[in-house]
Amino acid sequence: MCIENLQSGPRGEEAHLAFVAYNPIPRLPLIRCPTLVLSGRKDAFISHLENVKKMIPGSVSLIIEGQRSGGLTREMPLEFAEAIFKFLD
Repeated sequence: MCIENLQSGPRGEEAHLAFVAYNPIPRLPLIRCPTLVLSGRKDAFISHLENVKKMIPGSVSLIIEGQRSGGLTREMPLEFAEAIFKFLD
């Protein structure tokens, strides 16, 4: 993520700040499509996984062992893809 911020120019950090400032909780119950709540076991926010799942009607949750969510696509791409394909099937 650091490289992306540097490449995006002098305002690159604004996206990060917006992410930190945004509170998605009031909008989660409005989601009406099939939703997979996915986390790595070592993610800092894993303690919120079940609460998020409960807030999104009909959602399912999945934990991928041994990784933080931020590193799943880079460090465990096969496990990540398998989880997505299984959900979509």
